[in-house]
Amino acid sequence: MKQKATLAVLVLLSAVTLTWTLSPPGPTAPSTAAPVSAPAPATRPVPIPPPEARESLVYRRPSPEVVEELSRNPETAKRLREHEKQLAATQRFSDAVDEGNFDAEDLNRSVVSFFKTMELEPVLDEESMILGLEIQHIYSTSPLRETSIVAGDRITHINDEALRDPADLPALLEGLERDMTLCVDRDGRHHCERISLD
Repeated sequence: MKQKATLAVLVLLSAVTLTWTLSPPGPTAPSTAAPVSAPAPATRPVPIPPPEARESLVYRRPSPEVVEELSRNPETAKRLREHEKQLAATQRFSDAVDEGNFDAEDLNRSVVSFFKTMELEPVLDEESMILGLEIQHIYSTSPLRETSIVAGDRITHINDEALRDPADLPALLEGLERDMTLCVDRDGRHHCERISLD
């Protein structure tokens, strides 16, 4: 069965890095991260919606009237801009999946399982390009527990490939093997860790 090739994370990826791979991001909600001792969530396939259902994934800018009304509240205006960036990035990712005919069944299962042992949040610039995947939470079963990478770090490179354009993520994910190098940014400091998936 055809799968949507992941933020979140998978944004990548996982949850994105599988967030984008498994499903488009929804409205921002308060964090409900489980405690460190919580087990990783069960893996379950998420089918790609049929073409007629993908209409909802198409990026649409709100009408000028709506934008004007919302922009009167600074906090609401900020959330609107973030939502628009997420929509644009998701659309680029979705288009790349369609054009490349990517199938999640072709992804290395160890890689998919690895990214599901963490919660990732894509960090975007004003052009909806990726600045990195921020690690929101690492589950107790994650191989990252054996590295110096911690929650709050922002993944910027995988196997020397910068996480920049959402449209590049499907091909990057498809090429990942059991061993990979993750490079993260922490308070302006950059370091890399080699990850081996057993």
